[in-house]
Amino acid sequence: MNSYEELTALIRAKYPIIAVNSHEERRVEEALYTIGKQAGGRRTPTDPEWSCGLSVWSCTQGFKNSTGEVAEDVTLPDEALQFIQKAVVSWIFVLRDFFTYLQ
Repeated sequence: MNSYEELTALIRAKYPIIAVNSHEERRVEEALYTIGKQAGGRRTPTDPEWSCGLSVWSCTQGFKNSTGEVAEDVTLPDEALQFIQKAVVSWIFVLRDFFTYLQ
């Protein structure tokens, strides 16, 4: 099983947290975007422009959708987790470099 197939299997099995350590950030995000589309990604109720169930968070830009637009201006790590907890749709959230906040 390659990495893409493993990620797909973990997401379909509805693992709540998947840690990915990679130097190829863009490649991982593109794979997750594709997996989200194949899994039937939904639009978020707060922004009908989102077309896939993927949102990428960074401490400098908050949550961005798949087109790179800022979707939610949440830059503090604890606020990001609260935002995710309140999500009412199936969604894939990528938290860039979040491990630094866990130490």
